[in-house]
Amino acid sequence: MVYDPAGPDDAAGLWHLLALRWLGLTIALGLLGVGAAGLVARLPFRAASRA
Repeated sequence: MVYDPAGPDDAAGLWHLLALRWLGLTIALGLLGVGAAGLVARLPFRAASRA
């Protein structure tokens, strides 16, 4: 099927693309936040094990 930019579902396709991009960004930020929280949670244990 050929993509027709002037098609009636152009706006729906654009919203779908934006939703997918937003979802991907949200998941990426969530993973980064979980990773950062894990590192911060481990810092006191590393400091205690060195002492």
